[in-house]
Amino acid sequence: MRAEICLCVFLVALLAAGPGGGQMADFNQSEPVLDLSQGSPLEPQGLLPTAVPTQNRSEMGWTGWTVLEGIRVTTSPAAVSPEPDVIDLFVGGNDSGLWHVHHQENWSAWKKIFGPPPYNKETVGVPFRKYDLSVVHTRGAYHLFTWGPTNHSLYKRCWASGKEAACNQSMDWTKIDGYISSRPAAVVCYDRIYLFALNDSGWIIWNRADPSSTDEDPIWKGWLPLRGPFGSPPAATSTGKTIHLFAPDKNGEIVHLTWLIDTGKVTADTLKYDMKWPAATTLGTNIDLFGVEGDNIVHIWHNGTDWQNLENLGGEVRSRPAVVSNGSQIRVFAHGEGERLWEIGYVAHPAKE
Repeated sequence: MRAEICLCVFLVALLAAGPGGGQMADFNQSEPVLDLSQGSPLEPQGLLPTAVPTQNRSEMGWTGWTVLEGIRVTTSPAAVSPEPDVIDLFVGGNDSGLWHVHHQENWSAWKKIFGPPPYNKETVGVPFRKYDLSVVHTRGAYHLFTWGPTNHSLYKRCWASGKEAACNQSMDWTKIDGYISSRPAAVVCYDRIYLFALNDSGWIIWNRADPSSTDEDPIWKGWLPLRGPFGSPPAATSTGKTIHLFAPDKNGEIVHLTWLIDTGKVTADTLKYDMKWPAATTLGTNIDLFGVEGDNIVHIWHNGTDWQNLENLGGEVRSRPAVVSNGSQIRVFAHGEGERLWEIGYVAHPAKE
């Protein structure tokens, strides 16, 4: 009995000492305990959307920022809406895997759909790049593009399977012929996939393919020059038969290129705004452009006649945002504070109703 009492007293004293002394404190200082409530850094704990207590950044219908829990991210996200009120997100996790999550009424669990970014044996002098993605959806498939380590665009097809994206894990990415010098940007117009990037002279170059309904990869027509020079890679979106491209010029000002696919005519106008990492989408006939100023998301939109005033949506953004319109609203996603995926959404805009 006396021994049991002594043991209890010893344990109470050890607990009371807390993290301030003894070997337990040294262990805690050198090996901090992982906070699983925020998700494991390597394996997802299921997606747990959590509202963050931030005020609305805009009086024009934008929500406050929220964080999507589950994994820590290390790259810019890529977003696509395959049908109304559906969103699919692809992003690189800090385990170097490619992760996917699906939204239809609520968020699905995260799923790793592919391993580390593709390596290539011809890597001499070319640094390894994390997933720097662009994605479009057509004919029941997700078409993913990234910038490969040999300065080629790499392509992979994944199929929609319920709330998941099913990718062939045994087949590597396909190299698209022709050299590029930036991340690719993809858009669908006329049921064709258009791909854009910069060449080594800073010119926007483009490629085109007709997607197949079979498992065969699209056949690309070859890279052609469009306009330049620019300081960083473009963002792309489309309205009907028109493709809209946005890229900073050498002075950092955003240039808007309008390309009429039927005629091939390209016009350009310069927006007097300095922003990096542009991302664009369309809602109805309106064009919404986002970028990063400092570490905040900024937004302007075109109502069919004029560009409206710039608004600051806040955030602490680490890389290029992804923006998507799912038919009734706009959602913006960004790699931000805490190595998390953050989101802000457009609810209602009086001028757009």
